Amino acid sequence: MPEPDRTHDWVIAAPFRAHLRQVQAATGRPWDALAAAAGVSPKLVRHLMFGRDGRHPRRISPLTARRLLRLTPEGLAERAAGGSPVLRADVA
Repeated sequence: MPEPDRTHDWVIAAPFRAHLRQVQAATGRPWDALAAAAGVSPKLVRHLMFGRDGRHPRRISPLTARRLLRLTPEGLAERAAGGSPVLRADVA
């Protein structure tokens, strides 16, 4: 039986890299703090934002994408103030 096409299991990384940079610019938080707040590996976030040997990843897993997308400047501010969690509830 032929191997199923697994390309749909990944998402393009560039929009999530831009999202992380936008959240970082809005909050002034370092990339490792953003990784912790999103619940993803600091190594993954460092690689996504800065690349490795001048190359950025072209795709990330859907789970990582969802976790990064939930990260918002407003959520980080609320968390720092002792309010609600950092993640938006409206993103599945």
